[in-house]
Amino acid sequence: MVKRWLFYLQRFTLISNLLRKSIMLISYSDLNQQLKSAGIGFNATELHGFLSGLLCGGLKDQSWLPLLYQFSNDNHAYPTGLVQPV
Repeated sequence: MVKRWLFYLQRFTLISNLLRKSIMLISYSDLNQQLKSAGIGFNATELHGFLSGLLCGGLKDQSWLPLLYQFSNDNHAYPTGLVQPV
């Protein structure tokens, strides 16, 4: 039983480390500054609330992007560098 537990722990650690390296994190203040610089109508808090509502409502994959553009940027796409971390 312990051997199996150690096996799963090692696998979890490996996967966790790989994900951590592949996910780009952005701080609240950096995101807020980038949104402001790009002229986006949401701040980081509003963006978080908007995206959380869409995801809780069942939207998946990238289907939330058109709604985000429509409600926060007069139907214009965000700069690519800004969408990547989100």
